[in-house]
Amino acid sequence: ARAQGAVVGYVHAFSGEADPLSSGLGVGRSFPVDAALGTIHTMEWSAPSRAALSVWHHALNNDLPIAVVGGEDSISSLHWTKLLGSLRTYAYVGKPDPVSAKAQRNSKLTAEDWIRALKQGRTFFTSGPLLELSVNAAGPGDAVNLPAKGSLIVVKAQAWSIAPLTRVLIYRNGQVWRELPLSEDSRGASIQETVRADQSAWFSLTAEGAVGSHPLDALYPQAATSAVRVYVGAQKIRNRQSAEYFIRWIDKLQAMAEAWPGWRSPKEKTHVLGQFSEARDVYQRLSTEVSER
Repeated sequence: ARAQGAVVGYVHAFSGEADPLSSGLGVGRSFPVDAALGTIHTMEWSAPSRAALSVWHHALNNDLPIAVVGGEDSISSLHWTKLLGSLRTYAYVGKPDPVSAKAQRNSKLTAEDWIRALKQGRTFFTSGPLLELSVNAAGPGDAVNLPAKGSLIVVKAQAWSIAPLTRVLIYRNGQVWRELPLSEDSRGASIQETVRADQSAWFSLTAEGAVGSHPLDALYPQAATSAVRVYVGAQKIRNRQSAEYFIRWIDKLQAMAEAWPGWRSPKEKTHVLGQFSEARDVYQRLSTEVSER
């Protein structure tokens, strides 16, 4: 599918608040394998989840290009359903043609534009809040390239919400970099700050609210942007702890797979375990590329 131009991703990969590595690896058990082997573009939220946020951050910490998307999943239960659009994906497909008003009237959103934006990571997912994030005017999915000595960067972020928010955070390399002050009604937040960057990093904006917030049809308000990457010279975005986290994950996944009784043939089992080994080698390599700066 990817070879034919499709967007490929994990749906409802993880849920809840607990680290999937501490239990059964969630629904997206092979996510770190496919992320390492470059076979997927996206990871989906079908419900607000800090567990999913944490797993995704580990992928970003070694510059794996995974975009965030949202979707309410299949509406198949007669007794419990989610409202269509309760979890959504927003994708930036570019500005309209500024040449003429006529060109703008004739411009149309196409499936190709949408797919291209998802592949490029120009997205945010949300159960309600709306987000904007830029670094030196580069948005999610884009990169800022700085000289080896570093440079000043301008970080702008803004959040709006129909339901009150409890916190709006900018993450940098998996850690909270800034907490934005909330507006008086707690339905918005914004920041603009100029800082010096001397280390390669990713940035992402996240907003959250309280459980049971009306009028959302979701457990709680949550939204996050895909990453804006900042590269300083030839420095790579690397994190040894995150690489080792996924190595432990693959070790646990392999033990589960080896115990699985449903293999159709020894050839199939060997093929899948070979993919696990290939992904493990990727994370071992990434763990050795951590800058000493």
